[in-house]
Parts: sequence; structure tokens; C-alpha cells
Amino acid sequence: MTNLINNHDFRMAENDTPLNWGICAPREVTKPAFHWKEGELGVSGTGNVYNFGYWQQEIPVKPGWYRFTTRFTTSDIDDIPLQVLNMILWKRPGHAPRQCPQDIITGFARSGGQIEASEVFQAPPDVVSAEIQLGCRFVSRGNIVWHSAKLEPCDPVAPRQARVTAVRWGEGNLRTPEECFGDLARLLDQSGAVGSDLVLLPEMCNRVGEVRAVRSAEEIAEPIPGGPTVKLLQEKAKQHHMYVVAGLIEADGDTLFNTAVLIGRNGELEGRYRKVHPYWPEEMFDGIMPGDSLPVFDLDFGRIGVMVCYDSWFPESARLLGLQGAEMILFPAAGYEPLILPARAIDNRAYVVASALGGKAMILNTVGHTLAETDEGLITASIDLSYRPTPHTNAGGGLNASPGGRRVMRHALSGRIYEDIQKEVCKLPLPADQFRWFK
Repeated sequence: MTNLINNHDFRMAENDTPLNWGICAPREVTKPAFHWKEGELGVSGTGNVYNFGYWQQEIPVKPGWYRFTTRFTTSDIDDIPLQVLNMILWKRPGHAPRQCPQDIITGFARSGGQIEASEVFQAPPDVVSAEIQLGCRFVSRGNIVWHSAKLEPCDPVAPRQARVTAVRWGEGNLRTPEECFGDLARLLDQSGAVGSDLVLLPEMCNRVGEVRAVRSAEEIAEPIPGGPTVKLLQEKAKQHHMYVVAGLIEADGDTLFNTAVLIGRNGELEGRYRKVHPYWPEEMFDGIMPGDSLPVFDLDFGRIGVMVCYDSWFPESARLLGLQGAEMILFPAAGYEPLILPARAIDNRAYVVASALGGKAMILNTVGHTLAETDEGLITASIDLSYRPTPHTNAGGGLNASPGGRRVMRHALSGRIYEDIQKEVCKLPLPADQFRWFK
């Protein structure tokens, strides 16, 4: 690879100024202090927490793929992803800078006493030049020193294809557990026959067809692992070499949970998620208790997260999964509000796969568009997890490829808003809501 940045290790010109680099700040009153010496470019706070400024260099580029890498050190910097900016402004002919797309590095790692920021980006098809920008924001007294910056042509990001199946399996007439098992086996065999890498079944699969007055949740609940439904899922996952995710009523000792299990391609139990937000009748009439975490799972084609049914009414559920890097959110449900799911996909730049007992099975892309849906049976779609189109042509710089809430692109002064949300949820006194919900 050939580095395109002139003077990537920051040599000085004859007048002892940085060769090929200039400085820029949108306002003089919020301009940080710029400093340099051989092999270093730096910015420092001036006591104004609202400062914003950057070093810049423009270089000619062609459409294609590039790896952008910088190495830097910091002192008195509390939030590196938020305060340290490693950016590319892709310039297009006939467009003002604010009309041009921009990328920002979101990946950081410590390396030999320094921090390395590195990411691969695709330049737009009509690009003519790239402005490299190394800057800071919200640095009152801290200091950042860059030691190198490289922009190199590289191979395209490889596709990560996954064939995903979602199931609409309805609650019909009263059926025996044996009939329900037969249905499940048939659906899993159909999923395997179309080459699914992952199949998502609905919530509470071990309750399908049951009349609740006949058998309680406690009677239906089964241990995980070891329960009969889990054993069936494991058998079929191994037979078809596919991942299976399904919702079950779980018995863990004396406690009941609404749980989604993840079965690996080899039939092993690889994880579980216990529904954080049970629907009220689950607690009130069934005694099902909430879980207390939203884990993510690494599969051989990408990272997934799971939220179950009523979780979808709380945007924090999908956001936390997105912040943890979930590229696909699986949504087993009984019934749900379909208007919510496109927003969750767009907010978090994630594919969303929904399976249901009542309502549609759906597969949505990262811009909230429906790739497939059905009112009965199964649907399958091939998804490239490396392809995450922006939800809007002017999405806002780092939003172009980052899930909602990532620190590097949230453009907020601090994390206070998230702390305030938690305070509001828990505070007393809390005035009663006053509204009418029926006539």
C-alpha cells in the first residue's frame, strides 16, 4: 500500500512550520491552541470547554477503498472517542464542504504507549480530493499529539453474507405438545432446506397452541438447557448446520423467565437473553420475572443482539445493543407494533429480523425498508452485513456508518443526558400522568 498523505510523520518546513498542514477552526473564540515540532502535530485546550478545531491537508484521491490510520497520545482527555477527531471530508466537484460526505474513525486501540485509530472507508464515486482533518472538541485543558497519519488504498471490505429466515407461526386451535413439536420440526426443516444460516422463531414457542387456563406458565416452563423444546432446537440446528434463536418460557429453579435461546451450528447452547421488559400480564398473571442485561453474541458472520416483544417499546433496548456493536437485532415476539421496528433499524444502523405468533414475520434493512415479510410460514433473505447504507443522504458525518449513540458521532458535550434519563426514571416525587386512553 502507498500512503497518500504528504508528510505523514509531520516533518517541518524550512520556516519551522508543519509541511503541507494548515489549521482550521469554525470560530476564533472557540479555537484551541495549535502546537507542533518535528514529528508531532498537537492541539490543546485553552480553558474553553466549547473549543473546536483541527489540522487539515487536502490530497487528490480517486473513487475506491482506503484505510485511514493515525497514531496519537493524549493527556487529561476523559473521552477519547468524543474529544479526539480523525476525519476525512470527501470533496466533490461543484459542492460546498457542508454538502460533501464525511467519515470519522470510530475504532481505537492502545499500541505501544500510543493510541491507534484505524478504519476502512469507501470514497464516493464522484470524489476528487480528500481533506484529512485531525482535531479536537470539548477539550478544556487537555492535550492531543499526533505522531503519524496515513491514508492508503486498500482492498474493498469483503461481503459478509448471511441467509436469514424469520417465521410467522400462529396460535391456532388447541393442539397437543406433540403437534406443536411437529410444527416446529417442519419449520426448522424448511429453513434448513433453503440453506439458512440463521432461523428465528417467535416468542414463547413452548406455549404455542396452549389455552392458558388449561396449563399455566409454570407447567409449560422448562429448564435451559435440558428442556424438551431446547433439545429439539439443538437437534435441528446440528442437522442443518444453522443457528437457531427461539423464545421459550424458562424455569430456572423457582423463577420463571421469558427467554430467547441461541443454539449454534453444532447444536450447542451458545447463549440466552432473558426479556428485560416483560409485558405486564406476564408478571401479573404468570409470575414471569424480568432479566437484567442485554448481551450481544458473535456468530461466524457477524454480531447479533436480541430483544423480545415488549422490549421494542423502549428505545434503550435496541440502542444498547447497537452501542455494543450488534449488526443485526433479532426480535422474537408474540404480537408487536410494526411501526416501531423501522425506527429501531434506522436509529441503530442495524438489520432487524422479526418472528411472531401474531402479526407479520419481517426482515428489515438498516434504512428501515422491508426486505421480506409474510403473514404465515417463513421468509428468507440474504443479508450482507458489510453493507449498511446511510438512512439519509445528509446523515451527519459520523452517522454515515455508525449505530445511534456511538460516542464518536453523538456530537454531545458529555454523557449527562444519559445520566439524566436514569435519574428521571427513578426519581420521586413523580407526578401522576393525567390523560384519557378510552372514550
